[in-house]
Amino acid sequence: MTYLKQLIGGLSLAAVMTLPLAASAQAPEAPKDPVLAYRSAVMKGLGDNVAAMGAILQKRVPYDQNIALHLEGISLGAKAALKGFETKMVGGTAKEEIWTNWKDFSERLTALSTTADALAKKAKAGPVDPKEVMGALTCKSCHDTYRTK
Repeated sequence: MTYLKQLIGGLSLAAVMTLPLAASAQAPEAPKDPVLAYRSAVMKGLGDNVAAMGAILQKRVPYDQNIALHLEGISLGAKAALKGFETKMVGGTAKEEIWTNWKDFSERLTALSTTADALAKKAKAGPVDPKEVMGALTCKSCHDTYRTK
């Protein structure tokens, strides 16, 4: 019986030790270039704030008071993203159209930052309409234009 317990314990330990390997095998590889890694992290942060805010607005989590915080995060993230793309380094999931249409791209990020900031101020004053917030912060058209699939 002792041998069986040791065998099961060893197999359990082996299974637990391989979980990080399996998880990392499924996760997308981070860009090796520091500029691309930075941009990727900033854009992920934007997406995380939008997802968290969406969960709140859909009443899946009870953190209504945090709406303004996530909106501020989106505003700051859009500013950081704009700086991250100023290097004009092609790579990651960024299309070259970002730099050939820089005026449009930069205006979209600036508008996202301004809109999110204004909505954050409104959210601090009281409840906000979820449709107004999510309607004002759409990512799809920019991703369709400037991001590879």
